[in-house]
Amino acid sequence: ALRSQCHILLIQEHRRSAGTLATWQRKASAAGWDGVWTVADTTTAGGVSGGVATLGRKGLPIGRCNIKNHSRMLKTYVQWTASTKFHVYNIYGYDEGIPRHEEKNQELTNELEGLVTEAGGIPWVCGGDWNQPPSEQQGQRLRRARIHDRGLGTYQGVERLDYFISSASTTSKVRGTL
Repeated sequence: ALRSQCHILLIQEHRRSAGTLATWQRKASAAGWDGVWTVADTTTAGGVSGGVATLGRKGLPIGRCNIKNHSRMLKTYVQWTASTKFHVYNIYGYDEGIPRHEEKNQELTNELEGLVTEAGGIPWVCGGDWNQPPSEQQGQRLRRARIHDRGLGTYQGVERLDYFISSASTTSKVRGTL
């Protein structure tokens, strides 16, 4: 992923705890990326799960927004023009192996909806491993937004679980998804 030619890279489920995150941040920096990271959660079994990162090519102004980011959602901003920033949301949804995953994914969607609504007309894009197809998006604002994906299955070649959603003002700026 660090060899990608994109300008902004969203990573979900890096599975790095506070003790190992710095190593990954150094690797990303050496490959030409700066970014904002969240620490993965420790599971009840002692493992790690989650953790997201939003990376931008060095020189691209990117910063953490002043909200409570967590291992499943990260809100950052990128300087778009001299006077305009746009928000970049990074989501890692709960999969079927997590109890109450559908309810928890709805909570993530509600959180995202609140952030997008609060931001008003600020342009935004949200990408992630949603662990649910676009047709299951329940948020009113998200259903009206533009969904960007390759139309191909991203999980076992069948289900579309990884995609981007953007505000109308950024739709023409999204040039591709991996």
